[in-house]
Amino acid sequence: MTTRKIVLFLVFGILNLEKLIFIQFGIPSMIFFRIGTVYIGKLALHVCFQICQFYRNQENQ
Repeated sequence: MTTRKIVLFLVFGILNLEKLIFIQFGIPSMIFFRIGTVYIGKLALHVCFQICQFYRNQENQ
């Protein structure tokens, strides 16, 4: 599985989850969910970036 496929899978998964939450609980929870996903996404990117930096530093030594 390529990285692009994994990213698409995650995005579609999140969108479907959002739709389910919207049907179950209405708009306010969807807004909270969207804020949560953005926050988690930023956190995940930050962690990935840190890991990449760490490996790059290891290779340079």
